[in-house]
Amino acid sequence: IWNATRFLFMNRNELFENEVDFAKKYAETDFAPDPNDEAEKWIFSRLNSTLKSYHGAMAQFRINDLTKILYDFIWGDYCDWFLEMMKVRLQKAETTAQKQAILCKAIFIFESAVKALHPIMPFVTEEIWQNILQRNEGESISEVKIPEPLESWAQEAAEADIEFIKKTIDEIRSVRSVLGLPPATVANAKANAVSEVALLRLQNNAEYIERLARVTLEIGMGIEKPKASAGAVVEGTEIFILLEGLVDLDKERARLEKEIKKVQGYVKQLEGKLSNEKFVSKAPAEVVAGEREKLSAAKLNLEKLNENLASLS
Repeated sequence: IWNATRFLFMNRNELFENEVDFAKKYAETDFAPDPNDEAEKWIFSRLNSTLKSYHGAMAQFRINDLTKILYDFIWGDYCDWFLEMMKVRLQKAETTAQKQAILCKAIFIFESAVKALHPIMPFVTEEIWQNILQRNEGESISEVKIPEPLESWAQEAAEADIEFIKKTIDEIRSVRSVLGLPPATVANAKANAVSEVALLRLQNNAEYIERLARVTLEIGMGIEKPKASAGAVVEGTEIFILLEGLVDLDKERARLEKEIKKVQGYVKQLEGKLSNEKFVSKAPAEVVAGEREKLSAAKLNLEKLNENLASLS
């Protein structure tokens, strides 16, 4: 939380002449997501969902749940992903006014989370809140109303889109880690979208993938797996990292063989569960359907992994 604060204040000091200019811009800002930016729609939607869950837990005095809800949002959504995407957006922005608008919304999201966190962490949240804007003497965050959710922020499609992009970035990072690629190395990658929806998700967020996963990305449908490439599958969409000149191909074969064994074990486990007549007859229909979907997805992943291994031979 403190490091996020330092990052936001550093950018505030760079983009505004003084605190008065920032306060004026902050007061004039329309705190609604940019309809053309998936990351901003996603974080506002996540804030809405978080506040709904937070107030529900607060009403029932479920303090442990309340704490976990805020932890997941501040650490998992805001710090781990949104701030990294924000860096990309600030670099991409063409004018100072655009950068200022991006920053003000980011600080607003953060301030909302800080207000909700105050009952749990009173001292650090008071210090942060006092320094976001110039406060009058005697003002305290303890007297400020905890923000309420706002349904106009809800963007289920944006949440699904960014979750897909996060998985894609994680998969690429995972492959890079296994292959031992240095962080500074920019790899060439191709994405074979499984559907029009996946294609649009990749195209609309390609810059996030390229910057955060350190790749140059070619996107399309019907792209065949290149020879000597490492593959990953995200919800049926294939991601290929071209290995020629980057890694030891023997090491990649070993990685794929290990992953295939892991998925084979998972498939066997699911097949055993679904072949159990007691489970199929007694479990709710939606649970059985969910297990069958998992099996179908696992078999698809296994097929793709075997194809990837064959392409290296």
